Formats: sequence, structure tokens, C-alpha cells
Amino acid sequence: MRFCLVIFASFILSTSYGQDTLTPCKFSIDVAPLNFIDLYTCPAYQVGIECKIFKAFSIHLQGGQYFRIQHQWGSRLNNLSGYLIKCELKYYLNRPQLSRGSYIALEAIYKTQNYDWQDSIHLTPAYLTTYQVTKYISAFNLKIGDLIAFKSGIILDFYAGLGLRYRKLNTSLTTQEVNALKYSDDSNYDGNEAGGMGAPANYWNPNIVLGFRIGYILK
Repeated sequence: MRFCLVIFASFILSTSYGQDTLTPCKFSIDVAPLNFIDLYTCPAYQVGIECKIFKAFSIHLQGGQYFRIQHQWGSRLNNLSGYLIKCELKYYLNRPQLSRGSYIALEAIYKTQNYDWQDSIHLTPAYLTTYQVTKYISAFNLKIGDLIAFKSGIILDFYAGLGLRYRKLNTSLTTQEVNALKYSDDSNYDGNEAGGMGAPANYWNPNIVLGFRIGYILK
């Protein structure tokens, strides 16, 4: 679905505005539209700026906040709040004065979420409870991308990359309650697909990034 949206956006912009390969991109503002419809990690708005700092080097800063809307897990998740910050150092592979076209980048990400989560505790007797969850995520990625600029000033920035992600999740449950969480049956509250949203965690794992940003050249 995301891939189709990227192709569609690229087609519309390229046919409507035309590409101008000589327009430099010294300073721009952009948004990440796919994050508005991200129903897995929770939708968020993200706004970024990119600034040329030296020859072929630019820095991209991006910040956002999660929406307090109904999630795909319904009443299990409530009172969501949190924010995210991204910092990216980009090196463009074409002429240094343009700051556009193909590039490689190093990216650092920090996210935090706070929410109430409802789950079943398999003590004797078993019961449902709502508890607080605090989640922290840090990630470091190596990316490749292509920034396309148009005569209208609109830019389209495609990117993909690999990296590592650190995930830490704390809850207000007691140790006994944590040990009584189960995610191996088919009930509404114990499915494996949602276990990671409410179970304590502390680990590193591989990270994949893929997406695009739409923006406008301000200078």
C-alpha cells in the first residue's frame, strides 16, 4: 500500500509540475505524509526542515507528535501521547551547489510514547486490567535517497535504508503481573500480534526504513 502511494505521488507531481534540474535547494520544509496513516505504530504528524551547511552536505531535522485518535486496537489503547525527533546528515552525490539528486545519509531517531493498555492477567483467578506503558525507541540508520525538485518549488524526497533500533518498554505492572501476561492463545486480549504493545521489553533489533517526504523550497 505504501509503495503504491509513493508511485502515485511521484507520477502526479512529475506530470503536473515538471522537473527543473538546475534549481538549487539551500533551505526547504517538508512533511512525511505516510505517517498520518500509520495504523501500526500509531499515526503522527511530522514536519521537517533541510538546510545546506557545506558544499555537498545538508542537515535535515524532523519533529512530530502522535495523534490522540482511535487506534486499530480499539479500547485496548487509550490516552496516547508522545513525540519523535529525527536528525539526518545528508551527502549529495551530484554537483555540491545543488543539494539535490541522489544522496547517502546517516540518521538518528528518538521516539517516546505513553499510553494506557488493557490486557488480561493470568493469575488465579484471571482478570482484565488497565495499566500505564512508557515506550522509548532509539534508532540509527544508513540511508540512500533521491531528492527531486520541480519548477514550482515542490520537492519529493524518496529514501530507503537499514540500521539498528533499540526498544525499551516499561509498565506499571508488578513483577508477578508481568509474569502472568500470556500471548499464546486466540482470545481478544492475548493475540501474538499485539503482545509487544503492552509487555516489558529491552532489546536491540534490525531496522528498515522506506518512505518519502513532500516539501517546498524556501531558498
